[in-house]
Amino acid sequence: MEQVQALIKELRIINKMIYLNREFQNKNIVTIKSEMILRNILASIIKSSNYIINNQKNILQNMISIRFIFEGLITLILLIQDEKYVFKLYYDLLSSERKNIEYRKNQLEQEIKVLENSAGKFSKNIEVTSMINLEEIPRQEEIDLEFFREIIRDNFFIHTSYNDLYKNGLNFQIYCLKEEGIPFYDKELKKLDDEEVIFFQDLKSHAKLFKNKSKEEIQKEFKKTRINWREKAKQANLENEYDYIYGFSSSLSHFSGYSLLTSSTYDPLEEEMILRRLEIYLENIKNNINYYIEKYQLLPYSILYITNEEKDN
Repeated sequence: MEQVQALIKELRIINKMIYLNREFQNKNIVTIKSEMILRNILASIIKSSNYIINNQKNILQNMISIRFIFEGLITLILLIQDEKYVFKLYYDLLSSERKNIEYRKNQLEQEIKVLENSAGKFSKNIEVTSMINLEEIPRQEEIDLEFFREIIRDNFFIHTSYNDLYKNGLNFQIYCLKEEGIPFYDKELKKLDDEEVIFFQDLKSHAKLFKNKSKEEIQKEFKKTRINWREKAKQANLENEYDYIYGFSSSLSHFSGYSLLTSSTYDPLEEEMILRRLEIYLENIKNNINYYIEKYQLLPYSILYITNEEKDN
């Protein structure tokens, strides 16, 4: 456990060094994209590692976390093997972000339809309320609020809550989603369009590998190299490790007979295995990051020899 914590500390130092070096001048496109990718990888791995060491006896969540860290190790190995891989990763990041925004916008549009359909039913309640005695108004208000609860309970919403309907009412909530929500997502998609344009311009201008290729040719090349995690593990010479980690984590995470029997049962040997794999993966992750940083000269000084003073801070 002490070695794991020491490795996490070293990864934090590496991440800090990359961050402090972010304003260093005369960087090329490889350096700029690599810094961003490495910092995101490091932050995710550190977070997942801390989860494992702070939540022992949670075999299901820890296996999911160790699988995530294992994928981080594979990614770093592929970064070293293929100098174009950092650009593919960055393009995948943009593409994934686009899919997420498009999904959320589509979900918002579906929510608006549901609320608009509900507004027609709700208007009948308002007509009834106008004809009842003042003494019955509190009762009618409770009926209205129950109607809001039913809308939230019976539908899938990520942009509207019961409190939104209670505060805004149906019509104003619909107005807010249309006038604020839709433009927000359109603006985010436009930002991604601009980022993508700049990315491909930079590739053609500053990366020799893509200098004579069109945007469409580059996109086709990136998409062609998209492979599943087993193929990635095979390329990284970690195929056997993949088979075990994925087989075990899948048997726990899916609602199967094995997971029903074991996912909530603490097995000290399984926990020991997870901590051992964590130590091995973190050591390899640190070494691969150090190698990658030196290979592409991402820092003006070597981080392979971290001083005791830096470790203690």
